[in-house]
Amino acid sequence: MKQLMLGCCAMILVFPAWVSAVTQTDNHYAANKSNGYIAYMSEPETLVIEQGNSTLKREVHLPRVHQAAEFSWSNDNRYLTFTTHKQHLWLYDLHLATLRLIESMPSTAPESKYSPQWSNAGNWLLFISHNQTEARPRVYSPLRKHSYALPMSADDFSHIAWANHSNEITLLDFVGKRERLASFKLFGITLTATDARSLMALKN
Repeated sequence: MKQLMLGCCAMILVFPAWVSAVTQTDNHYAANKSNGYIAYMSEPETLVIEQGNSTLKREVHLPRVHQAAEFSWSNDNRYLTFTTHKQHLWLYDLHLATLRLIESMPSTAPESKYSPQWSNAGNWLLFISHNQTEARPRVYSPLRKHSYALPMSADDFSHIAWANHSNEITLLDFVGKRERLASFKLFGITLTATDARSLMALKN
């Protein structure tokens, strides 16, 4: 394992080999399946990624990691995000076999969820940041290796999610200034506010 320092964040380059998968896995912590890919913690410090019906699996060493959760695959199965110890948000690139720390909360911070969500194209990750005085939604670009804050607090809405088949983010029951949403411009991402009644009408 080789570690490189890039700016203020550390990128850990992992070069795991595909090894024979076991018939039964001892999944103590968390699992997520998407389009035939499975990821889980098989034991402390070991993240396992299996390729659907393949007999091979990839093992990634995670030093000092004993708890992992909030597993989320990008739609193209290239990226996997997960949290460790309810403090750190990670991104694993399956193509490059690299692991990057996206955000980390101090150990004194209260337990919170990042709630990571991938855009339909898999080029943006939406999550709730807890690094500031208030929780704020952010979007992370694996291409640019940078996250960007959205112009609102997490207290300004009841739910946030990507709209289907677009780079549009929908905010349910938004109570902030909607002018800020309309003026927001970031690499083609748009923000839309709606309420529960309008959302039900769209679904029907």
